[in-house]
Amino acid sequence: MEQKPIKAGQLASGARWELIKSRRKAPQKTSGEQIKGRHLILQFEDGRDTTDTDDTVASEMFSKAFELARKLSLEPGRFRICQNGPLVCTRLHFHLHLILPEKDEELVPIVVREG
Repeated sequence: MEQKPIKAGQLASGARWELIKSRRKAPQKTSGEQIKGRHLILQFEDGRDTTDTDDTVASEMFSKAFELARKLSLEPGRFRICQNGPLVCTRLHFHLHLILPEKDEELVPIVVREG
C-alpha cells in the first residue's frame, strides 16, 4: 500500500518529488537505541532508478532535501541528509533520507575507518 505524501512538488527540471515517512525505524545511537525524532524519505514520484538520475536532477533533489530539512527540523539546524549508493541501498529507486532528531538526541558520528 502506497503512503500518502507529507509534501509533494515539482523541481525546476520538471521532475516530480514526494516526501513520505520512512517505513524503517530511525537510525540507531551508538548505544543501540533508536533515535527519537522523524525519519523521512524524499523520492521521485515516478520511482526512477538511481542509475537513471543524472547529476543535475540529483543536485536539485539534494537542494530540495536541504530546504525541507531546514523547514521540518524539530530543532533548528539539527538534521542529517544522506543517500546510499546503488551498491549499498536496499531499494534501487533514487531516494534521500532526512533524519530529524528531537532536541538533545545523539546522532551517530559518520566515521570512515581506513583499511
